[in-house]
Amino acid sequence: AYKLAAGLTEKAVDNGLQLFTHTPVLEIFPAAEGKWRIRTSKGDITCDTIFHATNGYVSHLLPELASKVVPVKGNVVAIKPG
Repeated sequence: AYKLAAGLTEKAVDNGLQLFTHTPVLEIFPAAEGKWRIRTSKGDITCDTIFHATNGYVSHLLPELASKVVPVKGNVVAIKPG
């Protein structure tokens, strides 16, 4: 799974995807005409669709999930890239 994700990400970046790491999202709110505005530590982004890939602390951005998604201690897996 790691090799697939890394390979797809590399191809997407080669084709123009801009990938910003270590960029926390501070706030999400509706913008004009069905778009969303995402406020990050590096500036604002406007987009049509948002995919949330986050952990148990998602209620920071989506308060309506506070009672449904609760952070708990979990397992960590270390994978050595091949």
